[in-house]
Amino acid sequence: MGHALNGSQFVVHFPQSHTLILQRRVDPKVKAFIALCNLRKIGEGSGSFNIYVFWPRMRHRNDLTGRWATMVPVEIQSCWLTQVLYPAIIASSNPDTMAYVNYTLDEWTWKAGNNKRFSGTKTTVLDSNKLKDLQKAMNHIIKDNPDELDMFGSFFFVADTRGIKGSTSMVVSEDCNPYKMLCKNYPSMDWEYMMDRQNGQLLMDLGMAFHPDPRDKEPRIGLWRLDKLHASYGAAGMNSGTIHHFNTFSNYGAMQSEMNATRAATVQLSFRSSYNLNFEIVRRPGAEIYFCDVSDAHDMNHTFISCLDGFEKMFMGATQKSYGVREELRGSGAAIKEVLLDAPKVVGISI
Repeated sequence: MGHALNGSQFVVHFPQSHTLILQRRVDPKVKAFIALCNLRKIGEGSGSFNIYVFWPRMRHRNDLTGRWATMVPVEIQSCWLTQVLYPAIIASSNPDTMAYVNYTLDEWTWKAGNNKRFSGTKTTVLDSNKLKDLQKAMNHIIKDNPDELDMFGSFFFVADTRGIKGSTSMVVSEDCNPYKMLCKNYPSMDWEYMMDRQNGQLLMDLGMAFHPDPRDKEPRIGLWRLDKLHASYGAAGMNSGTIHHFNTFSNYGAMQSEMNATRAATVQLSFRSSYNLNFEIVRRPGAEIYFCDVSDAHDMNHTFISCLDGFEKMFMGATQKSYGVREELRGSGAAIKEVLLDAPKVVGISI
């Protein structure tokens, strides 16, 4: 996880001592940034699923910066690969696949570096039916060598996907069902299984957009009114959150907020974001700075001029386009399915 919260957090519960159990005291817990490492990828390109392994026992702050450390040093990753993951893959593989997986880290590195065009990484294919066997083997390996491998204990997996709104969106109607479209377009994931709380926690984002009527040829811009958002967020039990004003307008802009923890545990909704889609004009995914650096503007150098030219190009191209507004809600899979039952009636009203 990065330093900026995105509405999803982990809470680490420390093991209770015998004294705490006898005194019936609440176990200590803390919201945590947890060390992680990429484990597996399902699919390719936009809409692919990345699976990460998290190690809560490694949570600590950087001695120099004081920030929570989430990236794992290469030495620790090598230990994980050579002493836990690779032996577990071999233990859970059948003889037919042994020739493809039975290699050391050095051997994998050599196989992956066969030419300059290759990324230096090597993918190992694992049968989905063997995933449980893999997890059992990993747990046994860690349990059998606690002195060296205890830091990898209590690991858990997180699957994450982004950029799938284009393949799961539809125009609101009485019979629309984005969840069915999600299951149809991404059959590699067992959504009903993940929704069962006995198997873990499934978080889903539901986006609802309001657009100008495409039949109206006159370009229009939709903006959220902040006073209305404040009232709506307050009624929903959201925290005060963060406000992003649109240009110099005092009562128009965007808002995002987490829900109060007590209420979130009851209604199974955790995060809400309301923003204006005209932001897509200048949005550049992955960019930390949208405009040039202050020093470039002061010097009026080539970087500054190129930045102005780019913004002018984007804004001039947007003058004949329309942009609406969008609302996003994050919650458990079961809660989002429930919201979808009434969503067409609530948002399908033309103004």
